[in-house]
Amino acid sequence: MGILLVIVIIAIGVYKFYKAEFLGSTLPQVVRKESRGLYKISYDTIKVDEIGGSLSVSNINVNVDTASFSADSLPPGSPGVILNLHADSLTVTGVQTPRALLQNEITGTKVLIQNASIELFRINNKGNDGDDSARAKGDIVENIYYEVLSELKLVKMDTILLQNIDISYKDFKTKKLILRSTNVSVMLTDLRIDTNSLADRSRIFFSKKVVIVADSIHLRDSKGYYDFKFAGLQVNTGSRSMALKSAIIKPLKGEAAFMKMFKFQRDRFDFTFSDINLKGIDPSRLAFGELVADSLVVSNSKFYIYRDGRMPRDKVNRVGQYPHQLIMKIPFPVNVRNGVFEKSFVEYKEMNEKSNKAGRVQFHRVHATMTNVTNERSAIKKNDKLTIDYSAWFLNMAKADVRMILKIGDKQGGFSVKGKLNSFDAEKLNPLIEPLGMARVEKGKVNSINFNMSGDNYHGGGDLIMLYEQMKVSALKLEEDKKEFKKKGLASLFANMIVKNDNPSGGKTRTADMSNERNTNRSFFNLIWKSIFTGIKETTGMDIMGDKDQKGENKEQQQDKKDKKEDKKD
Repeated sequence: MGILLVIVIIAIGVYKFYKAEFLGSTLPQVVRKESRGLYKISYDTIKVDEIGGSLSVSNINVNVDTASFSADSLPPGSPGVILNLHADSLTVTGVQTPRALLQNEITGTKVLIQNASIELFRINNKGNDGDDSARAKGDIVENIYYEVLSELKLVKMDTILLQNIDISYKDFKTKKLILRSTNVSVMLTDLRIDTNSLADRSRIFFSKKVVIVADSIHLRDSKGYYDFKFAGLQVNTGSRSMALKSAIIKPLKGEAAFMKMFKFQRDRFDFTFSDINLKGIDPSRLAFGELVADSLVVSNSKFYIYRDGRMPRDKVNRVGQYPHQLIMKIPFPVNVRNGVFEKSFVEYKEMNEKSNKAGRVQFHRVHATMTNVTNERSAIKKNDKLTIDYSAWFLNMAKADVRMILKIGDKQGGFSVKGKLNSFDAEKLNPLIEPLGMARVEKGKVNSINFNMSGDNYHGGGDLIMLYEQMKVSALKLEEDKKEFKKKGLASLFANMIVKNDNPSGGKTRTADMSNERNTNRSFFNLIWKSIFTGIKETTGMDIMGDKDQKGENKEQQQDKKDKKEDKKD
């Protein structure tokens, strides 16, 4: 928006150049006046052809006059973002000089800015034009409109084109880099600023069409944990589309070093997305940071999540942090009607305190669809269900299908989940349950697992049917060098005396109750997994994920009780 403002100021400068003999002004004086002393301009050469209707400026610099203000005490109406601009050349062609002189209008063919660098600075100035609300951002457009029309009746350009632009976005006080983008091109088509353009909702920044292309965008989160890199950005308001070749969320440190930055357990994310396409976007809302689109398609993606279970847990109450509740907390409007992740891979890796080894849960060939991803109240009134359909290959050995329905806007966090896991050899679970559960499946086949559950902020429950045959398990212990597992003879014998080897058995099929009270210190997915696992334990007749104490509770159950007691004390 600041770039457009500078272009408009220069356009007024062109107009006043043509009337210089009456006004006695120069371009630097015009820029300083029109920006209320905020900007000053310098250049090597300037050529004006009144007959041909052209203006060319070489080695142009538009800079903030930092001596004229303090970031802590900006005058009313000051922008929330200011800029410095350098360009090798700026050319304006096709200006109709007689109209500019006689009718206070500027109409032209093209404005071209080439080989430029733009420094944007964030000003933390509450109540100014930098306010994040859509209303305040709309006021920016209105302010430009009224500023221009105080001088002119009309500004009209067929094309405004910025080519080969490098952009940086920094904090004004600290000069800390927030964002950098390279080789950016911006094209505004059919720019028109007059009494009719402000109300024309088909126009974006007074233009019928805006095209933005950027080779790369790089930003780092303020806490220094992650890099965010985007490549191949294309935005076209004419086709109402937005595309990215890739988006990467990369932690700045490796697994062990990352965890050392924290006192408590935390998830470490490493995500990659390729070929992202948004269709049916609302350009007028995208211009003000609002994401409204008919569809989102991500062709390929990879999700790696790591947690070190050997570290202590925090005491944070996570009520209100279910996925559909977090969507409501996004600080800008979102309404994506349909989303598809076509080819994805998901891995959750956790270091186990007892075994000092890592277990991995992996989902291959993931295909997920989402319907009605929104935090807009008007859309939620029409449909308050976010539906997610998920199909994948669990550990690359068994097909899993899950449907999740999340009630958007529900303070109680209401949800339901229904799923099915197809047949697999139970021994293939050993790479997961050996490090995490200190157990081993010696023999067995799982024919299917079906579950149907619902829940809220505090509870989860439903029914689970696990069909399996010839199940045999062994309890494990670590060798003295803590590198290899060893079978516990007596414990394994006792385990197989308890485990129900088959379901169905004796002509009857056992159905398990998944009822579970949520530990509010744990996540949404922990509640789902814990509820499913409760059903598996009830079906098989044994807790294979940990030794029980004399009360019959395993380590996780003991920790849950401890967390709840501490919550009550707090």
